[in-house]
Amino acid sequence: MTARLGAFCFRHRWKVITWVILAACAGLAAPLAGPVPQEHHRGWRLTATVTGIDGGADAATATLHGTMRDVARIPGVTRIRVSGPATGHDHVTLAVTLARSADDGAHDAAAARAAARLRRIGDTLPGARVRIGGDAWTALAARSARERDARRSKVVAVPVAIAVIAVSAGGAAAACTLVVAATAAAGIAQGARLGLGLLPGAPDGATPLVPLLAFALAAGHGLVLLARYREELVPAYREALVTGGGEVGRAARAEAVERAWHGTGRTVLFGAAAIVIPLIALVPLPSTVLRAVAADGASAAAGAALVSLTVTAALAAALGGRLRPSPGAVASPGFNGALSRVEAGRFNRAAAFAQRHPVRVGAAVAALQAPACVPLLTARTPDLWTVFRPAEHTGPSGESYALYGAVGAAVPLALGLLLFLAGRAPGPAIGAPLAVLLTAAAAVGATTVPHGSALDPVAVTAAAALAPGLALNYALCPLGRIREYRDGGAERRAAVLWGAQAGGRVVAVAALPMVVVAGTLATARTDVTAQFGTVLLIAGALDALLLRHLLLPALLAFRDRDRDPRRRLRRPRRARPDAPPGHLATVHELERGDDRPPRA
Repeated sequence: MTARLGAFCFRHRWKVITWVILAACAGLAAPLAGPVPQEHHRGWRLTATVTGIDGGADAATATLHGTMRDVARIPGVTRIRVSGPATGHDHVTLAVTLARSADDGAHDAAAARAAARLRRIGDTLPGARVRIGGDAWTALAARSARERDARRSKVVAVPVAIAVIAVSAGGAAAACTLVVAATAAAGIAQGARLGLGLLPGAPDGATPLVPLLAFALAAGHGLVLLARYREELVPAYREALVTGGGEVGRAARAEAVERAWHGTGRTVLFGAAAIVIPLIALVPLPSTVLRAVAADGASAAAGAALVSLTVTAALAAALGGRLRPSPGAVASPGFNGALSRVEAGRFNRAAAFAQRHPVRVGAAVAALQAPACVPLLTARTPDLWTVFRPAEHTGPSGESYALYGAVGAAVPLALGLLLFLAGRAPGPAIGAPLAVLLTAAAAVGATTVPHGSALDPVAVTAAAALAPGLALNYALCPLGRIREYRDGGAERRAAVLWGAQAGGRVVAVAALPMVVVAGTLATARTDVTAQFGTVLLIAGALDALLLRHLLLPALLAFRDRDRDPRRRLRRPRRARPDAPPGHLATVHELERGDDRPPRA
């Protein structure tokens, strides 16, 4: 399916580019569906404590009464009164009650106008000092701080991510392709989120996470697709170099797109599904923000995958010869396409070590992450469990417990089925979902080190639901390459080593835009945004250091299908007659340089 989609977009490149750009512009021009939803009560009371005045003086009395008349005329204000001097006559408190309007914008505007008018008391009365408070002011200040953090994240993260893309893309044409695809994905994901908010029962508020997450995911998907497309072009460029035919023709490029999208495009789709599945666990929770984050993550993942599979192929056709493989790959005699033998590297050596000692590697990974989960099991973070508490109960009811348990059990099973379909290996399908959930818990526990035990339950729960999907999204790249080597006829151990090196090298670069986004969020000024980014950053570091390059090869070693007595006497699979250039037969054929089966 993905191969046909890539071929269609390659043939109709200008139509695809036009429609995607129009949809992206519409999504970017449309505002988010209302303000960011808030979990806590937004507040209805605004207070102004005025000190340093003589409450009985005529000037002070006239100023206070004039201020009360002006504030009472503000739309959205229902009542204002003087609480009276607290101690002496130099301390007066004005209490403003706001209307219980359903419009958050009108509520915030009324609170801001009332606070601005109350602050003018200090300009009118010499020596007077005004301190604004109340639950409405606290909620407005927190909301404004989060919006400033969101704007700062976009201003900082997007240029840095573009710079990373420009350095790692391998050429100006590839960098422009990735930037255009990532920007289009951000717009389409935002538009999809707007449409999703119109559905009955869907949260109508959206967080600024949508464009940032879509931009980073689409840039990573595009890097993986372009790298595979260039690898598939190597045989055609080598043939053109030998025959002196000049530039590679359009037909050869179309075949390269079809082969690249057949393998890597499938990985992109599985990666988007891996992101969406853990977010489903947030839907039954009694939290508006968590349901909004689930909708945001699903919109970003779907938009990034769709744009990457369509626009990247269309731009590859439009740019033509400007996207070409590296001269080193063309000149290398041992490289003959995407499924050629991969030379040894750091990812190859790590995978070889994990294959030799799978039990030790698995135990070491679990032992390294288990201590970080201890704060979740102690009384240091009691507020984290409030997200599971229904609003109408003081504690979770029996029905809520049953629903949470059913969803919690379904998520690992669904992730395991997805991994089995992606890699056709039972080891990762069983162990990887549990491993990424342990990594998410360890990341939340490790967040208590920089932020203390006062973690925001909504922020860390949202990040913990997003982190497993992101980890599996990047782990599917080497797993998909391993499956392709196995389908091409390579022996299991050679397929694991070559796939870990080829896929690990590409995904290490593809994950950089997401690292930039998570790092920008982790350095935010508000605790909620900083904790969300910190959990994602720690989970990404654990995934890159432990799961992707050590645990995944170790899980692939637990069931060696080549040791099955029923398969031991069967001849090794040979390359299909219609296989693309560079497709493997067996590891013995590659090592000897011919296509004869090995001796018994």
